[in-house]
Amino acid sequence: MSPSRALLRGGSLCLPAAAAALVAGWTFSDFGPPGWFTDALEYLWFADFYRQWFDGAPSSVATEAFQTTRFPPLLPLLLAGFGAGSADPGPSGVLMAVMFTACAALATAWARREVGGVLAPVLCGLAVAISPGWFLLQQISPVSEPLMLALVLAALLLARAGPMTRGRALALARVAGTVPLARSIGIALMLPVVLHLAA
Repeated sequence: MSPSRALLRGGSLCLPAAAAALVAGWTFSDFGPPGWFTDALEYLWFADFYRQWFDGAPSSVATEAFQTTRFPPLLPLLLAGFGAGSADPGPSGVLMAVMFTACAALATAWARREVGGVLAPVLCGLAVAISPGWFLLQQISPVSEPLMLALVLAALLLARAGPMTRGRALALARVAGTVPLARSIGIALMLPVVLHLAA
């Protein structure tokens, strides 16, 4: 394969991630701060709980949100790390845009590993990149679905990356073990991972 063809092929595989970044940026700039719905509010209140430890300013509302939430802690912790909270939701849009872009890139990489070629992986990544439910309907509000999808795709990539060395098995176990911290339903990933590692 000529260098120019290889460059074109590599560039086309980056297209879904670039599309996701553009769509997320357009959505954020056109619609403004993240939209509000109950799950997003709860994530931001939960993030306030972590921010009170970073900022040194205790909050009884944040503590109550932590004690009564039904959500796992990973997304609120990341939101707090990005500086997002109920008083300042703007940074959550940046985090969501990063996660959407990562999902598109990981979906492209996974499809490339599974089916090869360029067209199918690019279409798979673009399908993730332009999913209207993530970008347009929720206005890139803080939701845990893209975080879970990114972790699941990372686990799939690790599982199929070649011979299962001890280091790769540990990395796979770590990534898969993190999925339930993003969404509780991620616990369902544990059995397939265990069966894969045992095979």
